[in-house]
Amino acid sequence: MKYVSIIFIVTVPPAQPATLVAVNGMKTLLVSAYLEHRSKVKKVRIIAIKPRKEKASYLCHLRCEKKLKITRADYKTHSDHFRFHYGTADIMCPLPSGCPTPSHVAVTSAHVNPEGTLDQDFLEVQNLKTEFQSFPFNFTVCFSTMFDYTNVLQLVQSLEMLQLLGVNRVVIYKTNCSLETQNVLDYYTHKGRVCWLELLPLLEKKFGANKRYRFRSHVFPNDVLLPPPIFPNTLLQHSWGNVSGVNILSHLYREPLPSTAWIDFKIIVNPREVFSLTVHGALKSLKPFEWVTSDMARMYHTR
Repeated sequence: MKYVSIIFIVTVPPAQPATLVAVNGMKTLLVSAYLEHRSKVKKVRIIAIKPRKEKASYLCHLRCEKKLKITRADYKTHSDHFRFHYGTADIMCPLPSGCPTPSHVAVTSAHVNPEGTLDQDFLEVQNLKTEFQSFPFNFTVCFSTMFDYTNVLQLVQSLEMLQLLGVNRVVIYKTNCSLETQNVLDYYTHKGRVCWLELLPLLEKKFGANKRYRFRSHVFPNDVLLPPPIFPNTLLQHSWGNVSGVNILSHLYREPLPSTAWIDFKIIVNPREVFSLTVHGALKSLKPFEWVTSDMARMYHTR
């Protein structure tokens, strides 16, 4: 899997391939490792994918300068799984004495001979220094993974709308896509800077900085194709020609808000304040969340 970083500035770093590391003797996959500074006791946090019903006991193999030290890990599988067989998990590796900043880490089953880890792949431990400086981008949006993606029209419309809403950076996790889609990604990767930053200052003024903001979903179904209202100086539907994909401007009729107890929502967060995420929010964070009312801002969800 590769990620494409679409940044609305002139220069961008090239995309780097992502690598999953398998744990020997188990079905657990390791994604990335970070030094966790926010807890009282520093640990290495490893983001992993594991079968939810797999009983696991892990050992962490930490490279500390020229030495290899082993500690027993704790882990927690995230509660949200949407009935998938696999789930996201955090594997926490305690730091052994004399090893405050390990450079790499590997994970093995506690039931496997530790001497067999010589062929085990190691992850680089990132985030070794505590960061206090501001982020290079004020507003970043992540897209879902692209598999055989051909929906060019909706991609262009979504990126244009995000620019109007003040998004500085878009990260797209791309497995594969059509040539037309790749041309669109290349175009936006090299596009110039845009500004729009009215909402975030308003939220910070009302609720305070570094809060977790929740926005209720207003869903626009993709199976309702009624003629859209006619506005002056707007393009007609046939003006898109033969561009492949879904035209979000054909879906302008919102579903009624449900009266059920569960409310779908999305969030805006400071990533340094969040420990674990799920599709509709944060499972664990340092700061409380604030509901943003519909008269202040709305989240439009076009399926």
